[in-house]
Amino acid sequence: NTEKYIRQTVESIMSQTLKELEIIIINDGSTDESLKIVEKLALQDNRIQTYSQANQGVSVARNEGIARAQGEYIYFMDSDDLLDTDALEMCCHKCEEEELDFIFFDARTFREDSFTNTPQLSYQHTEKLDDNKVYSGIEVLKMQLQNYVFTPSPCL
Repeated sequence: NTEKYIRQTVESIMSQTLKELEIIIINDGSTDESLKIVEKLALQDNRIQTYSQANQGVSVARNEGIARAQGEYIYFMDSDDLLDTDALEMCCHKCEEEELDFIFFDARTFREDSFTNTPQLSYQHTEKLDDNKVYSGIEVLKMQLQNYVFTPSPCL
């Protein structure tokens, strides 16, 4: 139920400089106009595939998207996220240059002014990491076990 954001979110994927994309949208039982908005956008861009299911939560929806994906890389985007136009191209090139299994990055949050008395979410997970260093899985696990302050997120 993110009809206020979904158009801008999907358009931020449609306008990526990396054009070789499958855009798989799983409608997880929305009851507002979200699905209609996405279906209209799909008419404009043949890379968009939409699927609907009863509400089962983000994990089931992501697994459904994975099952339908055919590409080499997967990026999870929530329906209220936005990407800079070159974000996916930069991620893809970095993965290929460094032969990476995964990559993560920071984000800024946005929300309506009507949310009061709620904590501001922070997606600044990499601020204590060296921007130019490639970390192994073992290094990341050790940092987590040592209470290092960084938590990768599936959508980043």
